[in-house]
Amino acid sequence: MELPPPLAPWRAHLSGFDPAVAGVLVDLLRRLQPLLGPANAHRRHGQLHYDGVDGLQRNGSYDRLLPSEWVLAEVEPEEFLRRAAVGEHLFLAPRRVQPRSRPLLVAVFDSGPNQLGAPRLVHIALALLLAQRAAALGAQFVWACLQERGEAAELSQPEHLQRLLRSRSLRPADAADAAYWNSRLAVPAPAECWLIGAGAAPGLAHNHAVDVQRRLDGQLDVEVRSGNRQRGLLLQPPPDKAAVRLLRGEFAGLAAPPASTATQLKQRLSLAHAPLLDWRGQRLGLALLDRTTLLYVRLQPGGRVSRTPLHWRRGASLLGAVLGNSNLGGVLFAGDALRGWNLREFKRWPRPPAQELACVPGQAHWLRGVLLDEGAPPLSLLLLDHGGNLVEWVWDLKDPPPAGYESRHGIRLQQNWRRVLALHQASPRDVLIARVAGDKLELVRIFQNQKRLSLLSLATVPVPDTVFLAGKAAGAGWQGCCAHAVATGRGNATILWQLLHLETDRSQHTSLLPLPAQCQALGLVRAPETPQQYGLLVLDESRRRLRVFAPAPQALYLADAPIVHATVSDDGERVALLTERREVLLLEAATRRVLLHLGSAA
Repeated sequence: MELPPPLAPWRAHLSGFDPAVAGVLVDLLRRLQPLLGPANAHRRHGQLHYDGVDGLQRNGSYDRLLPSEWVLAEVEPEEFLRRAAVGEHLFLAPRRVQPRSRPLLVAVFDSGPNQLGAPRLVHIALALLLAQRAAALGAQFVWACLQERGEAAELSQPEHLQRLLRSRSLRPADAADAAYWNSRLAVPAPAECWLIGAGAAPGLAHNHAVDVQRRLDGQLDVEVRSGNRQRGLLLQPPPDKAAVRLLRGEFAGLAAPPASTATQLKQRLSLAHAPLLDWRGQRLGLALLDRTTLLYVRLQPGGRVSRTPLHWRRGASLLGAVLGNSNLGGVLFAGDALRGWNLREFKRWPRPPAQELACVPGQAHWLRGVLLDEGAPPLSLLLLDHGGNLVEWVWDLKDPPPAGYESRHGIRLQQNWRRVLALHQASPRDVLIARVAGDKLELVRIFQNQKRLSLLSLATVPVPDTVFLAGKAAGAGWQGCCAHAVATGRGNATILWQLLHLETDRSQHTSLLPLPAQCQALGLVRAPETPQQYGLLVLDESRRRLRVFAPAPQALYLADAPIVHATVSDDGERVALLTERREVLLLEAATRRVLLHLGSAA
């Protein structure tokens, strides 16, 4: 980013911001910087101590007398005494060292109700200014929020500013807050302690203060006090769109930070199962700790969210869950039979042989399932087992009811596909599967009326064991992307992934992405700003940062806690995350927005 010469010191701090947001910060930095005054923090000194020899001198203590002088005392005692009388002895001169410690700069922000909105823009700019001030002094810079407990935090990258933005409180600061931070910041004592806010922190020890007040006409009144000096400034708030983006934290290619407090659930979420997500990313299924309940979450028009707990009977194990066009259901294993749960047409059928349906009840990973329930029957339920078998049950009004079935209508085993690597819902009426046939990777579209359409047959060496699909049906065709690993790089440091992009006119092109071996590929997401339109979603080795490789890595989201599970919708538009804090977040990949944030008791 090009900056004028006076703003060159902030180049490192502004390099991670989008140009539109960085322009807002540049104007705030330029106007606020003169108010802070010169950076003149002094280094703190300790007591003198000796460290080595600094030369020779004519006076000193006799325990530092030169060894050759002691030899003279033994050989020529009278000469030794004469030299002592006239001050001709030589002594070792010790090197006196005074310890110099790295100074500490601290900013304590008032995050109370008087500082919400536009004053937070000044907080962000002052945080960057003080970080640059500390760098010029060779000092360490940390910040804290007055109303929050914990450790003071560093500020070295844009993600840390998102944490500052999330620190909001609806109560004013009190004496207890001041006493807490006085004790936390007493050792080592900071060279500069800045109090930033509305000046409502009785008892907080500080030597610099910045009061930020919002006037009735919308302007911001900023007053800086340092010792006996006092300086003031009136600021016009920046344009609405840029200010909103900045306050939301949408400034570094990252998703906006979630609200400081998530919508709390009464139920406790389980960390054993990944969130279920429908093919368009509008409905979720979340496993609860009681092992017999799924929480059905739906995003309603207008931003409303509905939550419904759905229970199955005790003693039965859920093998796979499906999100149909209008409901959440699944397949239960009970006794010697499989039963449909919350699927009114599928009541009971005998368990297929193990070679046809490889599943073990009680596993942490449920079977992938799709329910095709759009339009008139037959309804079709597909399950992909852990052995790569795709089993399809069809419920048809025309079929006679087999003996022993609870439903008036029969359920029959229609087709068994083997070596299936991925099951993808392309629309409410059809699915796409990726399967291995010999040495080829095939993409086959399966319609609700049992029609099959082969979209692609690709020779691959070696045969992949993991395939990701993302896209949607477009008439008789399908537009989307298929990804699989093709090779390992030099020294096993990278894994080469091949992305095959298909268009509605059956045209296709490929791209190759080198992925660090320490990272985990999670699926394909939409990347509309790239020519390929899709990118590989990757979780880094810290398990907190999500990136989209398309082909250059782009930041998508930085979580506060390690990510345990992530699920991508079949169209690649949305991602559902489950973190170690038992929080669920729904992200929109293209806009990097947080659409839903639910919290659960740990």
